[in-house]
Amino acid sequence: MSKIRIILVGIGGYGEKHVKDLLDENNSDKLKDVEIIAVVEPNLERCNNIEELKEKNIAFYSSLEEYYGCHSKGADLAIITTPIYLHASQIIYCLSKGTNVLCEKPLCASYEEAVAIIKAEKSYGKSVGIGYQLSFSRTIQELKKDIQSGIFGKAIRLKTIIYEPRGEKYYSRNSWVGKINTADNRSVLDSPINNAFAHQLHNMFYILGKTRESSAIPVEVTAELYKANLKIENFDTATLKCITQEGVEILFYSSHTIKKYKWDCYKYEFENAIIEYIPQEMKSFVAKFKDGTEKRYQSCKEKNSQKLWDAIENVRTGKPMACGALAACSQTLCIIGVQEALPDVVSFPSELIEKTGEVGDLMINVLGLEDKLHKCFDEDKLPSELETPYVKRSKIIKLKSINY
Repeated sequence: MSKIRIILVGIGGYGEKHVKDLLDENNSDKLKDVEIIAVVEPNLERCNNIEELKEKNIAFYSSLEEYYGCHSKGADLAIITTPIYLHASQIIYCLSKGTNVLCEKPLCASYEEAVAIIKAEKSYGKSVGIGYQLSFSRTIQELKKDIQSGIFGKAIRLKTIIYEPRGEKYYSRNSWVGKINTADNRSVLDSPINNAFAHQLHNMFYILGKTRESSAIPVEVTAELYKANLKIENFDTATLKCITQEGVEILFYSSHTIKKYKWDCYKYEFENAIIEYIPQEMKSFVAKFKDGTEKRYQSCKEKNSQKLWDAIENVRTGKPMACGALAACSQTLCIIGVQEALPDVVSFPSELIEKTGEVGDLMINVLGLEDKLHKCFDEDKLPSELETPYVKRSKIIKLKSINY
């Protein structure tokens, strides 16, 4: 059998993880029929592992067009780790060249792009995987099977609260962070819920999907969006309520303006059980049934490499990837609705803003926000329902469906 030919598109930042996995000798059994044939990266000065890749005689190119222009044979798999606004065009271009794709999350940042990707995947007969690592994990796959089997009964409400501070370094690391559109008007919709915390939002749609490769479809969303960092265009705090086609309520509370270093809590409510996970206190998900019994799932502390192995297995055997483009669409549809729900982001009152940290990486903390979000989480409400003085109530947005 011929080797599976891989091109790496973007090797800075998170892309380094894929490089390390593909060069790790401990993974030799998984990679015995795999070879990296090229790297596409226009900004090599920002990347590590350059010398190690060059020692293996791997060619470097500044663009996909340059690579495919030099190689009529193309590639079997492209691993794309690039800015959000490039995802759709690069995915579609690789598909058109007969190349399967594993792209990091999110899928894209517009309805039109999502439809175009789904159509291209179908038209060119190649596969697209989106790198929501939770979806590929053994734990989530086991939990999803149990949900599908009906042991928990009907889903009622799934909710997540997550916050982690992000300072000046984070918001100055590139030209599109915190932007709605790029300077040349390409949609990016960068925010906590479309970047750092996209995994946790997507996961609630994904585990409710009727099949391994599908997600529940959101049909409406209500969002209340805020920011403390006045230098960014979009929001740094988001609370939202979403309803799926089956009538399940999805609640999400998130912020980059609380000084406690990362806190997250998941609570999934079903007719017969409540499934909870607090990473800081519990090793994994625990399902607590109404009859007093429990089911504990294996640890969630898995490596994030499974999505890579799934993508390679897809090339080998044609087995669908756990999270493809269509499954990832639910998070994208929700995000688009969130932006439409409240185009004018509310700024937190100046008297609530506290700045901490070092010069060059100041952190912004909104006083009282942590308690407010936890109260919302506990009571299944948005801030406007708790008579918060500075909030702006959002209208309910009906979401489009993906037609292809």
